[in-house]
Amino acid sequence: MSIASCAISTKTWHVLGYYPDSLTFHLVSALSAGGKPVDVGDAAAIHAAEIRATGRMQAVPVGVAAKAEAAAAHNIGTIREEDKTKLGDILADAKSRLPKDKPATRLDAEGVIAAETRNKPDLATYPGGVASAVAAAAKVNQEK
Repeated sequence: MSIASCAISTKTWHVLGYYPDSLTFHLVSALSAGGKPVDVGDAAAIHAAEIRATGRMQAVPVGVAAKAEAAAAHNIGTIREEDKTKLGDILADAKSRLPKDKPATRLDAEGVIAAETRNKPDLATYPGGVASAVAAAAKVNQEK
């Protein structure tokens, strides 16, 4: 599983008729908690995932991480929930914004989890969010 597709179990993928060799970052991101408003922890997790997926030392200037960071900043000043940018809005075009992708590994998951928790007041990941999706993908990939 790539980092982008890790939010769904292998069984679910098979029910959907999709049999990936491994789950990559772009597949995982498409399935994360889409209705959740983007916060700073999500942006940090996406940033960490993007760096790992692309192999670059920095995030892509017009990539998913840049979009997530802008959304998190927007959401901080937005009062009405319906006006906030959601994870699904950010991750919908992740594949086209990532110049490169790779299967998620345990080390990738640890890095993404650390980035998300370090940027959350409660020091926890969001269930079904980016970090948990990458962790699930890494687990599936490790079992292959």
